[in-house]
Amino acid sequence: MYRSALNTISQPFRFSIHRLLIPGIDSRHRRFLDSGEKAGGYSIDKKYEYLVLILVFILIFSFLSLFRNALIDDAFITLNYVRSIQQGYGWSLLPGHISNTATAPLYVILLSALSYIPGVSPISPVVFAALCYTISLQAFTRISASLFSKRIYGIIGFSAFLTNPLIISTLGMESILFGTLLILSVLKLIKHQWSRMAVYLAMLSLTRFDGVLFSLVFLLFIPSIRERVKNILLWMGCILPWFVFSWVYFGSFIPDTFFIKTIQNTWGPWSYSNGIILYLNRFPIEMILSLLFLPTLTTLIHRDVIKMKPVLVLLISGLLHFLGYSLLDVPPYHWYYVPEIISLVLIGSIGLGVVFSQSKSFFPGRVITGLALCLPMLGLLFWLAGMNFAVKEMPIHTNRATMEQYKEIGLSIRDTCQGKSVVLAGEIGTLAYFSECNLLDWFSDRSWLEMVISNQTRGNGFLASLYRFNFLFYQRSTGFPPAAYAVNSYIDKGAAGEDPGISWNTSTHWTPDSLIVFSRIK
Repeated sequence: MYRSALNTISQPFRFSIHRLLIPGIDSRHRRFLDSGEKAGGYSIDKKYEYLVLILVFILIFSFLSLFRNALIDDAFITLNYVRSIQQGYGWSLLPGHISNTATAPLYVILLSALSYIPGVSPISPVVFAALCYTISLQAFTRISASLFSKRIYGIIGFSAFLTNPLIISTLGMESILFGTLLILSVLKLIKHQWSRMAVYLAMLSLTRFDGVLFSLVFLLFIPSIRERVKNILLWMGCILPWFVFSWVYFGSFIPDTFFIKTIQNTWGPWSYSNGIILYLNRFPIEMILSLLFLPTLTTLIHRDVIKMKPVLVLLISGLLHFLGYSLLDVPPYHWYYVPEIISLVLIGSIGLGVVFSQSKSFFPGRVITGLALCLPMLGLLFWLAGMNFAVKEMPIHTNRATMEQYKEIGLSIRDTCQGKSVVLAGEIGTLAYFSECNLLDWFSDRSWLEMVISNQTRGNGFLASLYRFNFLFYQRSTGFPPAAYAVNSYIDKGAAGEDPGISWNTSTHWTPDSLIVFSRIK
């Protein structure tokens, strides 16, 4: 059983270079190439496979490193959890104080493992993302080869996945891992490898809770009732240990961020359902490049496209995800749209393959295929050139200060707090990472959750009973040292008034005239 599970997890790393680069090779020659290992010794072909794999990883890592100094604030929330784990403080944003605002438990665990020897740093998520992209390249090309006996449509999908500005903007968060696992799940769906698909879907569900919705749709499309039941049980067996642990240890099946986001009401008229319009207004070029694959949805009018099981599964999953988040009426954080973007890329690349894989004419098949391959890369290259290839902030984000600005502020207040708590009104991730102070807000201090529990568990209705069951094991969190300082962030520095203390002017494309003030509490 353990060997089977290990094979399932390690299978994406088995990179077959001659199959990737020479898709047209006939079976007789392929058997010859595959025979090197069987013939004894360590074949030259296998050496080349690993060398090319390392080269692919290095190229992707070099590209992603352009964004290493522009990580968004929520990426540092994850890094704070990783650092606490490495320092022996357990699952916490601030050392020694249990918190439950890491929305991606699998990502935190894997990133902690990756950073165990070298130590956690802002470069750790870049290395991890490069590994994910390297795996996704193989998965994309295998999908294309399985469906069309050509690798080009997988390379098109991978190019769109790698160079999408909205996805790149989530570097350091769990979105790229989520996308990689979703792509692997599609591959196993196509190959009818149901048990492996169930394992990847379980990993998807532990990466983000959204993955549960995608998993249920995928599993319901298994044709055999017996196989469907068996793999639903396998999927549940993989995810239940974490959810039971979370229920008992954290006092809730789901992260506290669910309650934070659903009760936040600070975006005015903007919510998830119309947030794309907001981002188009603020980041027009970046959002157009992010939605560049939208025209490929026209391939759905082709009956052979809409009949394909992976297309239908992704279409249903994406629509249900959008509908669910719209009904929750949550703020339109840009990473919430990543599942739809990845589904769009997968549907678009498969749709192009169905429509044009048999095309012999130069127009329109090869022209459209060439545009789909080149435009995402050229678009991001154009954006990077506009930044002089020195990226200070992500293409799309909602932060009030850049990573470097927050780093400067955090280091400035690090020696001042001296074990005292700091009440924070603003973004916590980067400041907490560099200041190493006890910054108190919704993400670090769970005291606010007690009022939510009290309000939601009143009465005898079904919802109240559900809340009581969810918080059955909840315990009050330990107190923090007394608060002696405060950090206040002002989107418009004119609103700061006479706020005393040390202040820093900050500016981003999202909030061009902001102010952050660090002061002593009287």
